[in-house]
Amino acid sequence: MQAQSNQPSLVRLVISLAVCVAVGSINAVFALPLLPTWFATLQRPAFLPPYAYLIPFALFVYLILGFALYLLWQTSSMNPNDRTHCILFIFFTLIMMDLWGYLFFGLESPLLGVMASVLVIAMIMATMIEAVKISFGAALLLFPLVIIVFFVAYANYLIVQLNPLLPVIGV
Repeated sequence: MQAQSNQPSLVRLVISLAVCVAVGSINAVFALPLLPTWFATLQRPAFLPPYAYLIPFALFVYLILGFALYLLWQTSSMNPNDRTHCILFIFFTLIMMDLWGYLFFGLESPLLGVMASVLVIAMIMATMIEAVKISFGAALLLFPLVIIVFFVAYANYLIVQLNPLLPVIGV
């Protein structure tokens, strides 16, 4: 009988992870074709790993968001609007991350990527502030994402600095 009571929890976990990875795969549509071509031609900061590591790293980021979404979904909040609000913030964060992918890779614009990164950081921090009210675990999971996106924003900034002749929009 206990396995049955865990089933909704497992279903929510799978759905949370699948939704975040599926939304994240939209970035792959923009990034994958350009990693060995356009991105490989850019001057990049020495600390950036080879581009072959970027997709697994991105998957890790989307899995973190998936686990945070799951924790928020599982939480029985005193105010259901708080939980809904946090879940919407996660979705807005996912949309902003896809916007970054479109701007950076789709439009071949590291400068617009920097700007989008700042919005992603703001969205993750706003989500953390809201999430801490109902799930400290979800808020804690989001903290590494702030650091990761700061790293991405800084790398974007350095790419802009190292490639001063890049147009604002490359395509």
